[in-house]
Amino acid sequence: MQLQPNQKFLFGAVALTFVSVVWFLVSGYSYQHTFSSVGDHGIGIIDEVPIPSSTPVPTPAPRISIIAIWRGHTRPYLNNFFTSFRANSDTVELLWVGIRGDDEDQCLDISPWTGPPGESNNIKVVCFSVTECKSSGCF
Repeated sequence: MQLQPNQKFLFGAVALTFVSVVWFLVSGYSYQHTFSSVGDHGIGIIDEVPIPSSTPVPTPAPRISIIAIWRGHTRPYLNNFFTSFRANSDTVELLWVGIRGDDEDQCLDISPWTGPPGESNNIKVVCFSVTECKSSGCF
């Protein structure tokens, strides 16, 4: 059987493609320097690049700030008041402003209710005399 010139060209192109593919598959292991790793069949495989997580990193919500100005003595409900603030430390913070009668009076000691100091403690305490409070604008 005699091939026409255009058939010879087509046959040559197909043969060249076949030989190139076979050569690549057989000698693929030599391309390991080009690729980052070699697969089971000796063909170079590019390592997978990790895809960044699409889940956003949660950010803490800002706390609600409450200012309590207290002048007086202990009341039975103060334990529950402070306990509720400590139980909700991730959402609420309290600034307790204690007012004492004069320079010789002491502020109400609320340390048994405020909890241990630290980042999780959401209760801050300041103490002023009536004179200091009037001059700074407490009331």
